[in-house]
Amino acid sequence: MAAAPDAWQTTVTSRVLSVTSVVLAAAAAVVLAYWLAVGQNVDLLVVVIALIVVAAFSASCARVRVTVGSTGVVVDSVVLGFPLAQFALDDIADAWVDLVSVGSWYGWGYRATLGASGVILQRGPGLVLSLVSGKEFTVTLPSAGAALAALEAAADARGV
Repeated sequence: MAAAPDAWQTTVTSRVLSVTSVVLAAAAAVVLAYWLAVGQNVDLLVVVIALIVVAAFSASCARVRVTVGSTGVVVDSVVLGFPLAQFALDDIADAWVDLVSVGSWYGWGYRATLGASGVILQRGPGLVLSLVSGKEFTVTLPSAGAALAALEAAADARGV
């Protein structure tokens, strides 16, 4: 997805999720080969399917593109090519940069708790959006300050 000319954009990769998705896909291949060689046991097929699903979910969050512009904030999965989260400017009540701990989100990837969700790819700065719905969304990125400045500029230009 190409960014609008006035949009700020960056791509962030999580080494942890990248390695995890590759390891899970390899494990699925090994179990599938074993399943084909030994016999079609349904239990092993369930394991293969579960490994593939978890590998795909890990891969979907392993590399994301964050776009901030006149339409709001979009977090796209680069690997699978679909948005993980998108928020119009009108849906954002406030925004700030915060230091994000992976432990406080209980791991990497797309995370959700009561009243908050986020795409947590690393420990460090994150763009935090307070939504008019009362919920919060966080995305970690090294250039969170630049993302915040772009969001504020877009909101000022639109008069939001």
